[in-house]
Amino acid sequence: EPAAPAEPAEPAAPEEPAEPAAPAEPAAPEEPAAMGPEMSDPETFYFITGAGEPETLDPSWTYETAGSGIENNIYEGMVWFNKDKTDEFVGVLATDWTINDAGDVWTFNIRDGVTFHEGGTLEPHDVAYSVQRALLQDRIDGPHWMTLEAFFGLYTVEDLAIGDSGKEFSELSQDELVAACEAVKAAVVADDEAGTVTYTLAAPTPWFLAMMVNSFLGAVLDQEWMVEQGAWDGSCDNWVQWHDPAAEDTVIFNVANGTGPYKLDHWTPGEEIVLV
Repeated sequence: EPAAPAEPAEPAAPEEPAEPAAPAEPAAPEEPAAMGPEMSDPETFYFITGAGEPETLDPSWTYETAGSGIENNIYEGMVWFNKDKTDEFVGVLATDWTINDAGDVWTFNIRDGVTFHEGGTLEPHDVAYSVQRALLQDRIDGPHWMTLEAFFGLYTVEDLAIGDSGKEFSELSQDELVAACEAVKAAVVADDEAGTVTYTLAAPTPWFLAMMVNSFLGAVLDQEWMVEQGAWDGSCDNWVQWHDPAAEDTVIFNVANGTGPYKLDHWTPGEEIVLV
């Protein structure tokens, strides 16, 4: 006879779930290491930066933010932003300005009674000299492709000098070099008696004021003081001597003389810059 079927086994009782383990207590955060320098003088404002340092203190050469941030405290220009607005401007060394109907000629009235840190008095010719020097100095990989485009529709002062000659810059005659300088000087003209500086551009440039807040175009130097230091003297006969210099080869590589709220005390590269 067939065997009787086995009785089905009783199902096992489910196991009680284990109690979850208590989470481990997080380790206490380590106290950050103290950073120097010691802030010991309550009359001094300290600013610690990790964004590098200037390549130079010559605003005409500068094309990076670490340098321009310092220079914009030492130097002033015609205009500055109206507080946090990037499309509104207020006069600084200019009291006001006018633009012709075509939008390519801008005339600024220069403020009276402004003194440079080293004692010189601001005059319109200082403004014109500063821009002329910047455009003629130019440099490879520098910022003046923007300014030269606005003034001449070209990207380098060498292109301006070469023109349609088909020559290399090194092959240009003295007359051709002088003509390029005279074109630059004709584009930025000071009238000390009238108290004005007039900029003549290649075409309407609505963003011209936005360019002028940059130290490479806006920063105003004292022409007489600059010449005393050995900078370009304003002559069209010799400007090439100061064209396309290395950073350390301009006379204001590590010195400064502006009209801004801060004056350079000293710069120790790799360590600190102190303004007073």
